[in-house]
Amino acid sequence: MSNYSEYIGIDEVARGNLFGPLIFVGSKLKNVKIDLDYVMDSKLTTKSQRNSLYKKIINDVDYVIIETTPQDIDCFGLSHCIHRSLKEIKDYFGNDIKYLYDGNNSFGVDSIETMVKADLYVPTVSASSIIAKSYLDRLMEKYDKRFPKYGLIDNAGYGTKKHIESILEYGYTDLHRKSYKVKKIEEVKSKQLSSILF
Repeated sequence: MSNYSEYIGIDEVARGNLFGPLIFVGSKLKNVKIDLDYVMDSKLTTKSQRNSLYKKIINDVDYVIIETTPQDIDCFGLSHCIHRSLKEIKDYFGNDIKYLYDGNNSFGVDSIETMVKADLYVPTVSASSIIAKSYLDRLMEKYDKRFPKYGLIDNAGYGTKKHIESILEYGYTDLHRKSYKVKKIEEVKSKQLSSILF
């Protein structure tokens, strides 16, 4: 989609995670003549493929990574944190440029266009998705060493069955998003409270 070559492409990863930060990335071609036809949506890649693509992409784009802590997500809410992340990307690149965010909601940030599945069709958005997921991969490798009981290197912080079982057995870490409601965890909490009260 050459008509988007001058846009900052924006994507995020870990919106629904139970553990770790929310990560947003904005990417801009270093030169509009650069061809990013080798990039793809990060959801279609393996970890090793993402790592190889990342090493190529960072030579072709200028980018910024915005990381929001679990504590901020719990305190301010996810929508506010998405709004703030989009705004920080705009503050980084400036107002005299076009922006395209993957999805259908700009979360109240002016001058950001949206497109469903932009990470499949627009190279700079695909680049942002690869950078974001590669960054998450590296973070989870680090956090897995710190919290080995939660299987983070395999679940990347998402709420898999095994991850939820680990939370029930060992409790939350200081990097879990405690405001996220998980049905299985809430059921166990309710049973535990009932046994105390009755």
